[in-house]
Amino acid sequence: MEEIKVKKRDWVKNAAIIFLAVMLALTFFSNTIMNHSLPEVSAQAVTSGEITSKVRGTGTVTANENYTVSLDQSREILGVKVKAGDQVKAGDVLFTLTAGKSDEVMAAQEAVDSAQNAYQQALIDASKTSKDATIKRASEALQDAKTNFAACQNVSAAEVAAAKKDYNAKNAVTMSLEAEYNKAKALLDNAGGWTPSTGDGDYSSVSTAQAAYNDALSNLSAAQIKYQTDYDDFVKIAAARRTADSNRYSAEAYQKALYAEFSKAGAGDTTDEAGVKNKNKLALAEAYNEITSNKEAVEAKRLAYNSAVTAYNNANSNSTSGNYNLKVAADKANMAYQSAKVNSDAAKVVYDNLSQAKTDYDAAKQAVYDKEDALSTALANIKSSNLSISTQAKAVARAQQKLADVSKGASDTEIKAKVSGVMKTVDAVAGKKYDAGATLATIELPEQGYIVSFSVTNDQARKVHSGDQADITNYGSGNVQATLQSIKPDPQNPQTNKILVFNITGDVQQGSTLTISVGERSAQYDTIVPNSSIRSDSNGDFVLVVVSKSSPLGNRYIATRVAVEKVASDDTNTAVTGGLNPNDYVITTSSKPINNKDHVKLADS
Repeated sequence: MEEIKVKKRDWVKNAAIIFLAVMLALTFFSNTIMNHSLPEVSAQAVTSGEITSKVRGTGTVTANENYTVSLDQSREILGVKVKAGDQVKAGDVLFTLTAGKSDEVMAAQEAVDSAQNAYQQALIDASKTSKDATIKRASEALQDAKTNFAACQNVSAAEVAAAKKDYNAKNAVTMSLEAEYNKAKALLDNAGGWTPSTGDGDYSSVSTAQAAYNDALSNLSAAQIKYQTDYDDFVKIAAARRTADSNRYSAEAYQKALYAEFSKAGAGDTTDEAGVKNKNKLALAEAYNEITSNKEAVEAKRLAYNSAVTAYNNANSNSTSGNYNLKVAADKANMAYQSAKVNSDAAKVVYDNLSQAKTDYDAAKQAVYDKEDALSTALANIKSSNLSISTQAKAVARAQQKLADVSKGASDTEIKAKVSGVMKTVDAVAGKKYDAGATLATIELPEQGYIVSFSVTNDQARKVHSGDQADITNYGSGNVQATLQSIKPDPQNPQTNKILVFNITGDVQQGSTLTISVGERSAQYDTIVPNSSIRSDSNGDFVLVVVSKSSPLGNRYIATRVAVEKVASDDTNTAVTGGLNPNDYVITTSSKPINNKDHVKLADS
C-alpha cells in the first residue's frame, strides 16, 4: 500500500516537471513564433528638406483643331466615300447626295408662290373698284397670264441639267457603238461582203430574228415617248385643276372654268372631273405597263436572235465562207448600236420636253411679272391701295431673296472636303435623310498642331502657368516638346478641377498616349515622407507609423494610422502636414496587407 502511494507521487511530480518545461519553452520561444507569422515591413524615417514639386498627368494626342462637315439643307445621303482614319485632301468627295429639292428649297418656293399670289390678288382687288378701262384691261391681262402660268409644268434648272447630262452620257455611248459598227461593216465591205455558200445553213432565220429584235427596240422607244407624253398631260391637268381652283367665284363659274381648263389640257370634251382624273391616271398606268411589256419583248427577241445565231453557227461549223465571221461581228455591233440609240433617243425626248417646259414656264412666269408691273403702274393713282400693294410687293421680294439664298448649292449631289486632314469621325450612313445643320463627319487638321489635355485639382493648377515648358516621360522620340497652352475649367468637375491643355510639337503620332509633368518650384519643408508611404481611403490620405511597445519578452511593433495632407511632391518624396513627428518611421512596403493597430515585424529584425 505504501509502495502504491510512492509511485503516484512520482507520476504527479514528473507531470508537473514536464508542464513547467513546456511552458518555459513556449515563453522563451513565443517571440520567435509570433514574429514568424507577422507581416514584414520596411520603414523609413520622416525627414525634412527641399521638394521640387511637379504636376503630372496622362492624355491622348489629338489634333489641335477639328473641322465639322455638316449639311446646309435637309438631304438624303446616297453614298459614303470615306471612313474614320482616312487621309483626305481639300476637294475629295466625302458623301454623295440624292438628287432633288431639299425641304428648305421647296418651303422657300412655296413661300414665293404664296407671296406672289397674295400680291397678284392685291392688284386684282384694287382694280375691281376702278372704272378706268386701262386698269380693267391690265387686270384681265394679269388674270390671263396667271391662268397660262398655272397650266405650265414647273421644271427646275436642275431637272433640265440632269436630263441633259443623262442624254449626253447615253448619246456618247451610242456614238461610240456606232463607230464600232461602222468599222465592223467597213471590214466586211472591204472583204467583198458575205453570201451564203452552197451547203451553208439558212441565214434567213438570223435575219428574221434580227429584224424582230430591231422592231422590238423601236416599239420600246415609242412606248417610252408615249409615257413621257402622258406624264406631261397628267401634269397639265393637275395644273388646270389648280388654275380653275383659283378662279372659283361661284359653283357654276367654277365648273365652267374647270371644264375649260381640262379642254386646254387635252382632256377632251368630258364634263366629269373625276372622270378626267381617272382617265388620265389610267392612261399613265397603261403607258407604264406598255414600257414594261416592251422591255420583256426586247429581251425575248434578243434571246431568239442569239439562239438563231447559235443554230446558224452550228450548221456552218464546216463552212468555207471566209467572210462569215465578219458578217456576224457586224451584225452584233449593229444590234448594240441600235439598242443604245433607242435609249439615247428616249433620253433626248425627255430632255427636249423638259427643256421646252422650262422655257414655257419661264416665259409664262415673266409674262405674269410683266402684267403685274403694268397693272401696278395703272393703279399708281389709287392711293387707298398703295399700302396693301406695297406691302405685298415687299413680301414677294423678301421671299424671292430667301429662295435665292437657300438655292445656292441646293442642286449639288456631292459633299467635298474643304480642308485637308484625317477623318476623325464619320457619322452619316447611306440611305438616311438628315436635317439641315446635322453633323456628317469631323476632320482633324494635323497642320494646326497637336494637343494633349488632362484634369488636375485646383491646387495643382495654381502651381503652373500658361507657357510653362513640360517634360514627356514615356515617349521614345526625344524631339517631342510639350508647352502648357491653356488652363480651363473641367466641365465634369468645375468646382474642384481644371483642364491643362498642352501644345505638342515634334515627331508625334496622333492617338499616342503621353505622360507629362510640368512645374519646377522648389521649397523647404519640415515633414517629408517617401511617396510609397502615402495611402488613401474614403477618409483621406494617411501613413502608417511604426510604434514600438516594450514587453517582458522584448519589443513589439504596431502599425499606427496618422492622417496627413499632401503639400508638394516630386518623383520620390512628398511633403505633408499632420500628426507626424521628426523621429517617426513610416511604413513604405509590407509583405502582407496591413491595417491600423496591426502587429508587424521590421524587415531587419
